[in-house]
Amino acid sequence: MRCYNCGSELPEGVKYCLSCGRKVGDKGSSSSTHAEGNAEHLDMSKKKEGKRFKLPLFHRCIIFLTLLFLAVMIFLHAE
Repeated sequence: MRCYNCGSELPEGVKYCLSCGRKVGDKGSSSSTHAEGNAEHLDMSKKKEGKRFKLPLFHRCIIFLTLLFLAVMIFLHAE
């Protein structure tokens, strides 16, 4: 049996693909062939290797404002 998503060979009795993690028998919403699915899987793995974790802009702003507030409070307390 082969995975519909990435085309990997699957042992009998598994419920999820060991390569991509998709549920066995779940063809998904795409109607791509095994080769296209495998190519997409390889492209996604390349993207994950060089990508660093980034916080959303909102969270970065909250952290910055919190640190700024703490710095001002420490500065005012020191006087």
